[in-house]
Amino acid sequence: MRTAVIIVNWNSWEDTARCIEAVLKLNGYAGAIFVCDNGSTDGSREKLIGWAEGSIRVEADSDAPEIKSLTTPVAPRPLVILAGDEATLSRMVQQDGASDRAIYLLRSEINLGFAGGNNIALRTALTDTRFELFWLLNADAVPAKEALAELQACYIDETQPMLVGSVILEYSDPCIIQARGARFNKWLLTSHHRDEGKPTSLLAKLPRMQYTDYPIGASLVMNKSFLLEQGLLEERLFLYFEEIDLARRLTSDRVLVCNKSLVYHKGGGKHKYGNRLRD
Repeated sequence: MRTAVIIVNWNSWEDTARCIEAVLKLNGYAGAIFVCDNGSTDGSREKLIGWAEGSIRVEADSDAPEIKSLTTPVAPRPLVILAGDEATLSRMVQQDGASDRAIYLLRSEINLGFAGGNNIALRTALTDTRFELFWLLNADAVPAKEALAELQACYIDETQPMLVGSVILEYSDPCIIQARGARFNKWLLTSHHRDEGKPTSLLAKLPRMQYTDYPIGASLVMNKSFLLEQGLLEERLFLYFEEIDLARRLTSDRVLVCNKSLVYHKGGGKHKYGNRLRD
């Protein structure tokens, strides 16, 4: 299934490069990568271009074999990278279609928050009608090689709007679950991550898919039907609660977590979209 990978970068170009490196190592990946640089002030745009062209090297930052193998760069090779504003790249994609495994680096002059940055990339990707799925990935997230294939398996013959999320694992300790979807209490307006802090060994006993109140925004996939019928992310939220808002637009049987799709996530600290931190 042709999939657009959506990444928002804000002053975290090295994390973004590692995330892209892992995406390019996904088994059977067909699609393109859309990165919105969300008003960065650290030269992220120029550095990402240099990295893609092979003049800048970004090393793996984890000794955990699960992550190091995904983020260690292959021998220097130039990647197809096309940089510009939303209008320019949208015209290009609409006219010629998105090039397979290319990186579209979109520029926002100001920080539009998590929702706004994702929406710039989503609008551009939607101009290519061949995309069936749209995968939101945090810049500090690293997907395992089968992460996308497992997510795609949840969408077989699904033409109705759906949201499917990955199991999020700790970057610093890949054997520990950071979140397996989340619970939301609409009466108390509280939420909590499912199975946070538990060992990954429990995943072997679980089915491929389970319903969840909402998937974790570090890795979630929406299909084209969702975007056409339900629209984009709510930009008034800016940074928090987007996943809850997306999930609340659907009935509970259309919101899932895929227990076989694994994504390693740093969370908080370095992954910033403004003056607040995103978990």
